[in-house]
Amino acid sequence: MLKNKNTTDNPQNTSANTAGTSQIVAGTVIEGKLKIPGDLRLEGEIIGDVNSEAKVVMGKTGIIDGNVKARNLDIRGKFTGELNISETLQIRSDADIQGNINTKNLVVENGAKLSGNCNVGGK
Repeated sequence: MLKNKNTTDNPQNTSANTAGTSQIVAGTVIEGKLKIPGDLRLEGEIIGDVNSEAKVVMGKTGIIDGNVKARNLDIRGKFTGELNISETLQIRSDADIQGNINTKNLVVENGAKLSGNCNVGGK
């Protein structure tokens, strides 16, 4: 009998960990809303909202002008908008964030730029 590996018989096999990592390279500009079932690695620019069921990693050249909803976010680039992170937000020393933050856990490295309201531990 053939069986789909994405069944409830295998709880480790969820869309968030089988979808892989989507990459947006430096020089790429995307306008609009992105819905991603897995991880996202961003070195390019997004003008619009990002919704990821997993982790978003923004490199030094990454730019988002919009809102982000994700489980985890690791940010080194420039962000303007609202962040809704259900688990952990890591703001690296070379990050520049302007906007509101809602997250369960927050880690901020020395040197990071942050301007806006921050709600930690809620939700």
